[in-house]
Amino acid sequence: MLPGNMEKQKDDASVLDVTNRFERIRYLRNVYWKLISKGLYKIGIVEMVRTQFPYYLKDADVPPSLNVEFTNYCQLQCTYCTSPLKLRPRGFMSDDTFKNLNKQIKLHKIKRVRVVGNGEPTLHPEFPSMIRELSKSTRYTELKTNWQYVNDKSMKAILKSNIDVIRISVDSNRKELYESLRVGGTLKSY
Repeated sequence: MLPGNMEKQKDDASVLDVTNRFERIRYLRNVYWKLISKGLYKIGIVEMVRTQFPYYLKDADVPPSLNVEFTNYCQLQCTYCTSPLKLRPRGFMSDDTFKNLNKQIKLHKIKRVRVVGNGEPTLHPEFPSMIRELSKSTRYTELKTNWQYVNDKSMKAILKSNIDVIRISVDSNRKELYESLRVGGTLKSY
């Protein structure tokens, strides 16, 4: 049983209600505490504060965190996303760009890198090698994915990399709702 109003019954299926932010934080407090503790250790308190409250501290000498987009291709047509609108040309990060990016991350000692974007990073043909190399170059690595294209090669690379946080985008734990929002996606039961 979930605390507070986190659990609602609908058609005899439990549905996680994340609309109440305070209840969600209270429910996930142990997870948040682990994330914050690890971040404080690897990133440092000043940089953590700077990313949340950038105007309260003087500008950093180097970016406190960096968002990286391996590709803006996505196999889904989510109803709320701008990617299906093709507002910019589609493409994959080139090897030269990635090598230069990785070199700059090491040179400037960027502590936190998030692999995110308006596309699905695991679709990049070189994703396994890129995520391994990138995670060696920074102290704290995050990966955001819809988890629809993860194959054995990608999974092994993710597990062998020094990834601190994996964020899997899920809109619902109900198959119908999930698949209506993430058009082209499949909610699998394991």
